[in-house]
Amino acid sequence: MPQTVVVQSEIEGYEECFVEVADGWTVRELNALADPEAWRELWLRKVVALSVDTADGEALTEPQQVVDRYDDLDVALARFVNTSLSAAVGYMATLGGAKRRVSSGATGSPTMSRTPKTTN
Repeated sequence: MPQTVVVQSEIEGYEECFVEVADGWTVRELNALADPEAWRELWLRKVVALSVDTADGEALTEPQQVVDRYDDLDVALARFVNTSLSAAVGYMATLGGAKRRVSSGATGSPTMSRTPKTTN
């Protein structure tokens, strides 16, 4: 079963909004996020669940609805939508804080280090 990352809104009045993003990203897909056409295609393919409200309070629950109704979003929530894919990929890239072994030549013994977690 594929893993997912849930990006939760912390915007006042929109705290219940979220975007759940599938894993399995490539560097090519990450780089494509800067292109609006590629972003839309990735949004439709990688978002597996969501709840995003329009400025009028209508709940959108399908990725295509967000694309179709994007102009009806509050500007703060529009930014949340725009950055949710990159926030999820950033978290996945660090494996959510996965441990790794780092060899330190100074002491001759390996040490454990935690990868920093994203805060978005």
